[in-house]
Amino acid sequence: MTDLENVRELGIDIDATYSWSVGASMERFVRGLADRRLLGARCPKCSRVLVPPRKVCERCFVETDEWVEVGPGGTVVSFTVGEVELDGKAGGFKDLDVPVVTGLIKPDGADTAFVHVIGEADPREVACSMRVEAVWADEAGGALSDLRYFKPL
Repeated sequence: MTDLENVRELGIDIDATYSWSVGASMERFVRGLADRRLLGARCPKCSRVLVPPRKVCERCFVETDEWVEVGPGGTVVSFTVGEVELDGKAGGFKDLDVPVVTGLIKPDGADTAFVHVIGEADPREVACSMRVEAVWADEAGGALSDLRYFKPL
C-alpha cells in the first residue's frame, strides 16, 4: 500500500515495560548506594578517581581496577533551578509547586562530578563552591534513588 490516503491513524497510549542493565561498574556503584556509600573507580595510570565509576578512564584509555570510597560530603560545581516540568498529558510545560535545584556535585576524594538533586536548600542561596552532603533514603532499595539528594552543610 503506497497511497497515503489509505493510511489510518490511531491515537493510543502504549506502556512499555523494560529492564536496563547498568553494567558491572555501575552495578557495584548502586550496591554501594544501598550501603550508604559513594564509590568511585581509580585509574591506575593517572590516579584520577571517577564518580560515577567507569570501566575505562576516558583520559588514559586504561581499565580502572581499584575501588575507592568518596564523600559523603562534596562541592557544588554548577547548578540550575528548574521551575517547570514537562506536561506529558497536555504537552508543553507546567509550573512546579516548588522549584527543583539540580547540581553538578563533586564528592570529596573524587576528581569528577555527577548530576544530582540539591534538597533542603533555598534556590536563591545555592552557589557554586557550596559544601553539601549526601542524604540517604530511609530504606535502601538497591537503586540510584537510595541517594535521595545532597543538602547544604
